Amino acid sequence: MSKNSLLAVGLATRLSSQASAVLTFLYVEPPLLSTEPRVNQLVEQLVEQETAEHEYKQLEEIRPEDPSVRFEHEVRHGSPGPEIAKYAKENKFDLIVMSTHGRGGLLRLLMGSVAEYVVRHASCPVVTWKAPLVTNTDVSEKTSLSITEVMRRAEPIRSHDSMGETIDTLSSDDLTAAPVVNGQGECIGILTITDIESFCDLKTRLEARDQTVLPKVFEVDEFGQRRTNDVSFNHVQKHMTSPTFTISNKSTCRQARRLFDSQPRINHLVVVDGNHRPLGIVKPADVSEN
Repeated sequence: MSKNSLLAVGLATRLSSQASAVLTFLYVEPPLLSTEPRVNQLVEQLVEQETAEHEYKQLEEIRPEDPSVRFEHEVRHGSPGPEIAKYAKENKFDLIVMSTHGRGGLLRLLMGSVAEYVVRHASCPVVTWKAPLVTNTDVSEKTSLSITEVMRRAEPIRSHDSMGETIDTLSSDDLTAAPVVNGQGECIGILTITDIESFCDLKTRLEARDQTVLPKVFEVDEFGQRRTNDVSFNHVQKHMTSPTFTISNKSTCRQARRLFDSQPRINHLVVVDGNHRPLGIVKPADVSEN
């Protein structure tokens, strides 16, 4: 809903007025996160819910230039091209008006394919408005930065790595967290400062022969026999936070900020690629102004 895309509102208003038709302002929010199972399904639901509320508030501010034109608003989720064509068919639209320049960066390149898809698959005529590029000068209207522009790159640690070596690495790199990967390089968790402090506390109490920590350090059967040894206790996998919240590297800072806002207890997000491999980490402060 940039200035460029809104330039088509005037044309749509005039055509609706001439035909005494109802004007529908339709916005389609594309998928935000990777479709990797586990936590990402929950994350996607949370972000989509937050995004729907935010986008609908923005959409409600759009009005026809002619106050006599009847209008309505609609927000959908999915692939923009197919969703536009589907919604138009389901509601028996007589005409679709859309701009071919709506966003910046990579999404601007995708807009051409969206318009082309709608033209080819819509059940009604389509009018495309090739708007001149408009530069947004208002800070609040600037395109949100990509999450990869603000994330801090953190070398992944393996689930079987030693806690001692990992702590030394994080300290030398001045990191507060690092993603944990399995043998295939996929993100399976995150090791945070909180996890490290908990490990150090358990280790100190264990060395002081505090019997109360044994159930937390070792797997103990009903007879009090330990089922594991010190090696497993020193592995990262035993102390990492899992599952963890991840966000796609194709997301924006604004989308990450909404996720942080919806889940106040989250202190880190792991940025992952399409194969669920970690690329970096972001904290709430990294996206607060972007």
